[in-house]
Amino acid sequence: MHRALSSACRPAASRLLGACPAVVTWRPSALVLPAAVGAEDFATGTTASASVVHRRFATSSAFGAAAALSAAVRARRHGRSVPRARRRGAGAVQRSAGDGTMETGSDAAEDELSQKLRLALERFEAEVNRPDGEINLPRAAALLTLHADPGLDVEALVHEPFSRLRTDFRAYVDAANLVPLEEVPEALRLYTLAASLCAFMAKEGFTGCERSDSTYYRAENSLMNRVLERRCGIPITLSIAYIVVGEAVGLELRGVNFPGHFLLAFGRGTSTGLVDAFENTVVPQDQAEQIVQAVGGVLPRIPNTVFLMRMLGNLQGVYERDGNFAQAARIVQYARRLEAAVA
Repeated sequence: MHRALSSACRPAASRLLGACPAVVTWRPSALVLPAAVGAEDFATGTTASASVVHRRFATSSAFGAAAALSAAVRARRHGRSVPRARRRGAGAVQRSAGDGTMETGSDAAEDELSQKLRLALERFEAEVNRPDGEINLPRAAALLTLHADPGLDVEALVHEPFSRLRTDFRAYVDAANLVPLEEVPEALRLYTLAASLCAFMAKEGFTGCERSDSTYYRAENSLMNRVLERRCGIPITLSIAYIVVGEAVGLELRGVNFPGHFLLAFGRGTSTGLVDAFENTVVPQDQAEQIVQAVGGVLPRIPNTVFLMRMLGNLQGVYERDGNFAQAARIVQYARRLEAAVA
């Protein structure tokens, strides 16, 4: 049985590590916003003066402020214009389109949008401002999506789909009835559940997004509601789906950060295995053992706050890449709240 499952779920070794475009991470620096460069206001999306932005971000470390503004500095250095809110009459204001992009609206919606954005940020802050082990990772990831559209119903778009997937996966495992899991060795039990999870997620249509720069670096691949809707994402968001669904049958998966890729580990000691959510596959045992040995034989669980920091870093990089400084400024506010929680 173990060999059959291994054969069915064996990936090509070349697709395991380093095959995906490098995931964007935070790049702390000592950059200072030039006086002539503006940035997007967090609450409304309108253009604020450099002095306002500097004052607003002055208390943040380089973790947030420098990352948010570095793209504007680079754009100016290379002679490119810095995007500003387009004026379509008095009081034109940009607002979220819901997928990480922005659209232009009127003054009438400005106060309502500002209030919703602040409330969304407060909900995220309340979730992460607790001991790391008590942070509900899928809930925090769901709340993070509100930076793109504070009017989203995260219960309907994230929590309910997760609940359905968990229910369906329990039924899937019960129907398979491959082996009496309570009677087999721990290593085989975990491997069987992990392989079943990979097969189930593939059946449900989940897959890694295309590795091209134009497709991989899209905000929708890092927004949990869009990942669940499209069944497509990058390794870290797909990993959250795996963690949530696997818990339904007692399969505990923990994030493991490797250079150029993100994997999930299960088990301890000799029963340790690895799952690649991006490829819907269990890493073959011999490869998993080599990877574990290469990192000293220990695969510690990534703290939830680090998990979320990496998600924020990915979104920050996407928005910088696209010149979407309104959304970048919002992400900085989330990063500041998370940074304060772990300080």
